[in-house]
Amino acid sequence: MIGDPAEMSELPVTPRERQDAPFAEVAQPAQLTSAWEGHPQALFVAERDRITHAAGAWLELFTLDPADIRGRGVKELFGRELRGEGSLDRVPVAGVTGTRLARLVWREQNGRVTGSLEPHAVLARRTFDLEMQLAAREESLEEVLRAFGRMASQDEQHVARVEEYATRLADALALAPADRLALRWGAMLHDVGKLRVPHEVLAKEGALSEEEVKLVRRHPQWGVRVLSHFTFLPQLVLEIVLTHHERFDGTGYPMRLEGEAIPRLARMLAVCDVFDALTSNRPYRNATPYSQAVAYLHEQRGKQFDAEIVDAFVALFE
Repeated sequence: MIGDPAEMSELPVTPRERQDAPFAEVAQPAQLTSAWEGHPQALFVAERDRITHAAGAWLELFTLDPADIRGRGVKELFGRELRGEGSLDRVPVAGVTGTRLARLVWREQNGRVTGSLEPHAVLARRTFDLEMQLAAREESLEEVLRAFGRMASQDEQHVARVEEYATRLADALALAPADRLALRWGAMLHDVGKLRVPHEVLAKEGALSEEEVKLVRRHPQWGVRVLSHFTFLPQLVLEIVLTHHERFDGTGYPMRLEGEAIPRLARMLAVCDVFDALTSNRPYRNATPYSQAVAYLHEQRGKQFDAEIVDAFVALFE
């Protein structure tokens, strides 16, 4: 028997798998020879629980002649009946030169089952290639976002430092990949709204007037308005940009959110942003020593900042 159910795990068919399945569009088995000629996967059609047609790369992938597959029972080959649609991972396929683990995907329609097999080694190589392509695209995209974020900052290195702090904090708190990405992108873009604040206000050496303060405090809404046109950005990123100046005690801006009503990723960025602001030179003051900045974070636990996040952040410097 080729497949042992004890060694296999059943998985749902994803939309991508359904799109990739070459057999989904083949209405009649008679079309199989021409439609599947030279296909890189091992393909089959079964009726009444027996393989009626086999084509594709059976010989290349599993050292099995398609002619030897025809007529064999589905349960004999795969260790179970194939009903509906789905997939099996780690299916052992015994060929002339040995057994290879494969991924089986199938679909049943009108009593006929069409399916494909692909060895794990081939699948892993294809997945790796795809991941490398996606990583390259993501890296290029991040460079654009990072440059855009730095355009809005009076200190270009501020964005880089906040991103670094946010990345380290994400590691310390073991964020899920999607949250980690959103926090990093939020760090890059958190001050984008300042593009609409006049340069002379941002660079002013003295105290800001009441009207100037109101102007600066509008940058979170302006940032979200600009970034809403970037339809590929996750909603989490917009939430970070909008709420990173909220305070845990409810006295922040722009919405005076309090406690856990503030998105957790925004609470994290707030600590990173303020710490870098304190420890960097500003037009109106010199940088605060690290020890004093850490003391300020401790002082503001449960007031300006989430206490748990402060503790995790401070631990990065111990």
